[in-house]
Amino acid sequence: MNSEPNNLPGEVPIVLVHLGNNIPLYLKLNLRYLKNLGGRIVLVTDSIKIAKSNRRKGLEVFLFEGTPREVLRLSSSLDHNHRFREGFWYKAIIRFFALEAYMKMSKEEQLIHLESDVWISPNFPARKLLDNTKGLAFPLCNATTAIPSVFVVKQLKALIDFNHFSESKIQSDPKATDMSLLSEFQRINPNVVTLLPTLNRALIRHSMEDEVAKLPALVSKDWDGIFDANTIGQYFFGWDPRNERGYRLLFQNYNEHFVNPARARLFFEESRLFISKDGEVSPIFNLHLHSKDFRIFISYLLPMMVWFRSIQSIRGPKRQKTIEIIARRLRSLRNSIIRNINLVIRRGTE
Repeated sequence: MNSEPNNLPGEVPIVLVHLGNNIPLYLKLNLRYLKNLGGRIVLVTDSIKIAKSNRRKGLEVFLFEGTPREVLRLSSSLDHNHRFREGFWYKAIIRFFALEAYMKMSKEEQLIHLESDVWISPNFPARKLLDNTKGLAFPLCNATTAIPSVFVVKQLKALIDFNHFSESKIQSDPKATDMSLLSEFQRINPNVVTLLPTLNRALIRHSMEDEVAKLPALVSKDWDGIFDANTIGQYFFGWDPRNERGYRLLFQNYNEHFVNPARARLFFEESRLFISKDGEVSPIFNLHLHSKDFRIFISYLLPMMVWFRSIQSIRGPKRQKTIEIIARRLRSLRNSIIRNINLVIRRGTE
């Protein structure tokens, strides 16, 4: 993939947050990819080990140590399975408090937060995001679900207000998620939040045309491209196999999403990624790669994968085995062999 001058502003940080002791391969590769793009990349983590290892690699790192008020209150109030992915739902919310702590400690006035499984194009419009948004900015998946795949903090006060809102809301709704909290916050505070465009006319799901009409920012042409909340990346590259017992579900078209990716095609033109459907073509500034497929963050592999997945999508939904399936079956085979050996040994000693 050819390189081109990037739009990442050197003075404003692109921030990724990872809470936990083990850093996954896709995040390591994404950090390397982002560092090669240029700009100022920051990793926020609560792990001393991860902080030290990434500082040695020359990455800017902020060590987040949550205050008892934030951590204990949220942890005790949220009614989610805390064992799921080592507290996934809790961490998805607490990361916004980590961003607030980072901004206060570093005296940063603005930042752009990317989720760890989000790829951005070399023509990602970072400067335009900072110049043309309100207090916060992020995309929607549907009218009640926000996806902070790309999350802009233009004003620290707006982030603080959102975190206060989250703390209060969780007391009355312990099943709240980061997605529902962001969506409700933007409905209550439309003057504080900018919705990022995720659609061109051809991508609008017909059953949701009336809902989309109420949110004209979603199809705004002012940006010269669209952002992927989650639908496009999930459709072409699949769901996280851990959610489907090791299988990667590809080309699944979900009726509750604004974006209808059926019959769409992805392609690169030089280093820019585009989506084409029914004759309408738009640049895509990012892909939200729910599948965590680390190959996508390897620059020379991505164009081939985009081409291949676009061809595969013509055949419709696909259930693909992953290395996790093979590993699970090998573990099962190993355990079976061990059991049989132990059985033979016990019989031989009787």
